[in-house]
Amino acid sequence: MYGSGPTLKPELCIWPSSALATGFAEIEISKLMYKIIFLLIGLNSFQGCIKTAPEISGDQEEGNNCTPQFPDKQVSYENYAKNIINRYCTESCHRGGNTPGTGNFTTYRGIKPYTGSTFYYRVIQDNADMPQDNAPLPRNIRDSLNIWIKNCAPQN
Repeated sequence: MYGSGPTLKPELCIWPSSALATGFAEIEISKLMYKIIFLLIGLNSFQGCIKTAPEISGDQEEGNNCTPQFPDKQVSYENYAKNIINRYCTESCHRGGNTPGTGNFTTYRGIKPYTGSTFYYRVIQDNADMPQDNAPLPRNIRDSLNIWIKNCAPQN
């Protein structure tokens, strides 16, 4: 029984099986494309939910041409910003060396390069993402830091 029946020639079997395989490959590629599209849409949607401020390059774009915007407000690094930065920024991250945060904010010289637009977006704005696990800071602190930055981040 096992040996009876029509004999198939190998040449005749190659074409139908390869056409069948090609059809399966097209189906698999089509399924893969749908999965990739779905994944990209999902990632794009998820990205909109992450609470991070945009990274803005060009800190210190004002350079030495900075004009204080609130000259009647006397908020400086020494009389205000230093205490806030030490409390919220350098306690756990921005101490320099092998700490998680970039930069060393323990001194005026260390934080000054970061007092441009990135500081505004990361710390001051309503959607700020710094300090980590404590953002945004209370409105009154952010307002005072904003005055400090808008007044060219004076040291004294």
